[in-house]
Amino acid sequence: RVRAMSRRRVMTAVVVLAFPAVLLLVLVNGGVLQHLASYDPGVFAMSYRSARWRPPLGVSVEGLELRIQTDGFHVRIRAEAAGGTFVPSKLLRKRVAFDDITARGVSVEVRLPDDSNGTPEERLPPIDDFAPARPTPEPVLAVELTRLREVQVREVWIDGFRYSGDIVASGGFALQSRERLWVFPAEISIDGGGVALPNGLEARFAPSHVTGELDAMPIDVPPKQEMFRALTAEVRLAFHTPNLNSFNAILFDEIPDVRLLGGAGDIELDLHVDAGVLEEGSVV
Repeated sequence: RVRAMSRRRVMTAVVVLAFPAVLLLVLVNGGVLQHLASYDPGVFAMSYRSARWRPPLGVSVEGLELRIQTDGFHVRIRAEAAGGTFVPSKLLRKRVAFDDITARGVSVEVRLPDDSNGTPEERLPPIDDFAPARPTPEPVLAVELTRLREVQVREVWIDGFRYSGDIVASGGFALQSRERLWVFPAEISIDGGGVALPNGLEARFAPSHVTGELDAMPIDVPPKQEMFRALTAEVRLAFHTPNLNSFNAILFDEIPDVRLLGGAGDIELDLHVDAGVLEEGSVV
């Protein structure tokens, strides 16, 4: 009886330990993970060209693409290759979660809901292939990526501003479909590079550094109203611009009577933001 009980305990332990690995194998190789994460493609969708299970709980993917959209904002994140560790316990909280993430060949595209201030269509991120938004009874799953250990970014395209160069990012984020977005304490290091401006000119970055986080930003209201209130950040940027006109849409969007005209030179920012409030000591 003692031996039988011991064998049952051993078998139970094996099943408990093996179950997460078997679950991950089914999720990845069976395409279930892609289907679950893309349940509401009008808000969040994930696709990849190929995926490989790395025992016990690791996943490597190639040709990864994430799409996020809310209230007219469209975000596309691509990666040539990415890897991470599946966290099965988060499924109990309705979260598809991965930890200890690395990625290379990353590009980020953000299309804003506004009219882009007359920027030609060919200088804006394309969004024709995004799924149309559709109502769902309630959010089914959240997506959580924690401990982004080394993410190598080569392009960031935000509306008419398109950066090309070398960025290394770390941090993490969580998205509760149709509800909230969290960006966990993140660091972004920019090793030079250039930014194509909406007017066709190019600004050049000096090595720069940004740290920050977003604390539970609601996405069921226009994000523009909530983003800065949820933002805490330290921003140290330095760049050379050939023309100041392109920054009017960023700096003076709500003040049409104030405009920058012409001008060129070096700009340095040392900004400290706490819950959306610019703190004393910030310098431009």
